[in-house]
Amino acid sequence: MTGNYWVLSLCNLIALQMTGIMFSDLCYKQMNVIATHEASYTSQMGMLDRQPKATTSDSAACLINMTKVIDMPFSQSSQLSSIVGLIETCQPKSILDVGVGFGQYGFLTRTNLEHFHLFEVTGAVARKRERSEWNIVIDGIEAFKDYITPVHEYAYNTIYIGDAMQVLPMLTGRYDMVLAIDILEHFDKEDGKHFIELLKSLCTGVVLVSTPKEFVEQQIDANPYENHRSCWSLAELQACGFTTVLDNADSWIMYLQVTPAR
Repeated sequence: MTGNYWVLSLCNLIALQMTGIMFSDLCYKQMNVIATHEASYTSQMGMLDRQPKATTSDSAACLINMTKVIDMPFSQSSQLSSIVGLIETCQPKSILDVGVGFGQYGFLTRTNLEHFHLFEVTGAVARKRERSEWNIVIDGIEAFKDYITPVHEYAYNTIYIGDAMQVLPMLTGRYDMVLAIDILEHFDKEDGKHFIELLKSLCTGVVLVSTPKEFVEQQIDANPYENHRSCWSLAELQACGFTTVLDNADSWIMYLQVTPAR
């Protein structure tokens, strides 16, 4: 069992065994997306289908690995400690997780930041705190609604279902931290750069992204959002404003600090 599956199984086990959790207060907001910019609706799935456009010629630093397999929708487990450690260091009060997948980062962020606001212990008496007593807002965006599980229903305040490129411009709130973990490789370069600018526009603090250092061939007919279309070099990410690199053998994990407009 890989580290990714272990984390997911643990998250599901804990979430499902927490008795008395009310899931009905989670607000799902179905976003009506419009097919634009070389995108078309798939008649059977009712979602945007971007055709694969893997671009590697403009990224000399990116290598093509045709044999390595990444199980979607998981991220590399080697990223977990670095990313969660940065989140704990920043101590954001509001987070937007773009492309939540199976929700492992939402769950880990909820437990690691919320701490005692999840449970109250007084002597021999303990009670689970109501969601209204929690301190941290964690919202998410996911294009593929079938990924949603009880983990999401527990960890996230709101999940927006829809194409991130359509959902992000419709959001009016601002977040202390915005995450896009293993998302950039699913865009071609031009869309990816626009995506990064959208992330910046919704953030008042730290924008964190991660993306594989090598191009990994991946095409998922059941969910075209999982198709890999690009590979990003360190120089390209720096050109987009990312200044700090977290050490990882497999992925570029980088973040930038947004300077609020005066």
